Amino acid sequence: MAKKYFALAAAALCLVIAYAAHLHSREDRVLKAPLSFRKSILDVHSHLACLNNPGCYIRPGFRNMFKFKMYMKASGLESTDLDRPDVDEIMVNAYIKRLNESELYSSAIVYALDGFYDEYGDLDKNKTDILIPNDYIYGVTQKTSNLYFGASINPNKKDAIAELEKVHSQGAKLIKWIPCVMGINLKNPPPHVEKFLDKMKELNMPLVTHTGFENTFSWADMDYCDPRSIETVLNKGITVIAAHAAISGKFDNKPGFTYLADLAQKYPNLYVDNSAGLFVNRMGFYKDIFLTNFQGRTLQGTDYPLSYVGFAGFQAISLSQFKTEMLPFWYQYAKQTKNVHDLEAAIKIGLGTTLDDIKLSYKVFDIPYKSQAQ
Repeated sequence: MAKKYFALAAAALCLVIAYAAHLHSREDRVLKAPLSFRKSILDVHSHLACLNNPGCYIRPGFRNMFKFKMYMKASGLESTDLDRPDVDEIMVNAYIKRLNESELYSSAIVYALDGFYDEYGDLDKNKTDILIPNDYIYGVTQKTSNLYFGASINPNKKDAIAELEKVHSQGAKLIKWIPCVMGINLKNPPPHVEKFLDKMKELNMPLVTHTGFENTFSWADMDYCDPRSIETVLNKGITVIAAHAAISGKFDNKPGFTYLADLAQKYPNLYVDNSAGLFVNRMGFYKDIFLTNFQGRTLQGTDYPLSYVGFAGFQAISLSQFKTEMLPFWYQYAKQTKNVHDLEAAIKIGLGTTLDDIKLSYKVFDIPYKSQAQ
């Protein structure tokens, strides 16, 4: 009888060892990115909101909207977190955790967001859905080594130039605008906007400005996001990154990106970023726009946390449209990964984004290139 139990125990042990070996072999078969791509990508377009820190503001009507709650969920917050005093810290920690868990992304530029100002240069809270102060984002970026400061200053505010000089001294990598919700007129810029642009040129400060239709906020004057308007800035020699490459919306019955493609032929200081380029409402455009019209001019961006709303939920759809166009390795990698940052990056690389394209983002913003291959 003892021999029988011993045999059964030995058989059971063998099964356990075999199962463990099976799991180990499965783990070995999980695709790993080539070393040169690991931790190689700088996300040039990402966002953090804030609710409880000094100067942070969410318009009450916007806070009650479903889309705002959806954005907060995408930022790693539960509905019960919104009333917690440490809600901003929870949001930051969730983002850093996601970025650290990514195999392909090393770091990100995170944006402040200024509001709408009236004719007297005062903040109009009725037309400002979200205000994310520069001081807050600067403070966040000082606490971690893989987040960089992206400032936002509406040139219509009273102390705009003084604030520009301040954020420049703090090491801000760029100025971020959404003209159609900030009320910034670039078609016929008033003198104070011209002066602000001249100071940007003097300080060698790049501009990241939204181009194309804007649907994130409760309202927008779409004419102010007409991509043709940025020629005013380009003429001054300022480096301009046209966010989203005007991939959504038509102006005078022509797709917005076609105007940018024309401007790119004329101005070597014009770039685009590919943030939101894979969202389901922009399906079918990515390869033609970013890899054809803006080859060598495209910076890498996610539009986080919107990437966790408009992209992650459509993984199967997004992959299916690219199956015949992606490199087989990256298609399989995208199918296997559970990290939304890596899923998006794998599709872009699988469609033709190269290491040179990835390095361009570092060069434009004067950030040392990072990769695990170094």
